[in-house]
Amino acid sequence: MNQDEQKSGPFIGVIIVIIILAIGGYYFWSKTKTVEAPSPTQASTEEINALEQEAAAISADGLQGDLDAMSTDLQ
Repeated sequence: MNQDEQKSGPFIGVIIVIIILAIGGYYFWSKTKTVEAPSPTQASTEEINALEQEAAAISADGLQGDLDAMSTDLQ
């Protein structure tokens, strides 16, 4: 074997590895680019009003009773 052949082997191997990594990177980049999360939609005023009414309807006393019951169950 010539000295030139021995030096070119590792160089060709490195080039092949770099090409494989570049192809893999492009593949993953194209997959993530096509599968993007949908943009969040704005809630309508009707939905917001309904949520506010539900939140106002929840009594704090009822929640406290539930918490007390859970506390006694855990003891």
